[in-house]
Amino acid sequence: MSKLDVRSPEHCAAKQPHNSPHHHRHSFINSSNFWKLLSSLFSAILAVILLVWLVLRPSKPSFSLQQASVYSLSLSDSAPAAASFLNSSVQLTFIASNPNSRLGIYYDSLRVYASYQGQQITGLASFPPFYQDHGEKNLLSASLTGSNLPVSPYFGSEVASDQVSGKLTVRFEVDGRVRYKVGTWVSGKYRMNVECITAMDFGRGLPTGPLTSQQGGLCSTKL
Repeated sequence: MSKLDVRSPEHCAAKQPHNSPHHHRHSFINSSNFWKLLSSLFSAILAVILLVWLVLRPSKPSFSLQQASVYSLSLSDSAPAAASFLNSSVQLTFIASNPNSRLGIYYDSLRVYASYQGQQITGLASFPPFYQDHGEKNLLSASLTGSNLPVSPYFGSEVASDQVSGKLTVRFEVDGRVRYKVGTWVSGKYRMNVECITAMDFGRGLPTGPLTSQQGGLCSTKL
């Protein structure tokens, strides 16, 4: 005869896992506290960043064009309706300034070229990378040349028109990357664009030149 296994309700309850509502409530409270802690930490980081920005007040670098000289602009012979090719020689000098009293600036891969009437008239020239301390100024010089650069077939007539008016307006475009330095901390790279405009007295000197801007020019910097 087989044995009859009879168990009491208390015995069965002891063998079954507990699924108490208090356990779920405890897990929910822990999850809620975690997100509150994370939110508080994120808010604290933002507050520190804002405080640092308010204290340091970072300003973008400023540029001024001290002098620019156009030594030659000569077009190759071409049909009136065809594209022309330009040879040019330009010399320029910038002053780069760091207006920040607590921040240093690293200048990386600075390049410059000259343009006229929306057309590039020289090749690119590069400035060597350098570091600029608080409130420091640096003199930057470059020789820009162009060899057989394609320009519109109307380039010659535009130059002749400016020659009659007595003014030649040239733009200089600077492109590069900058990094800010605070103590031992250095930021990531920011792209920088500088545009300088200068007007030169224009008579019958070209193409022998040079045309020189004696009063520099206006520059604007974008980061």
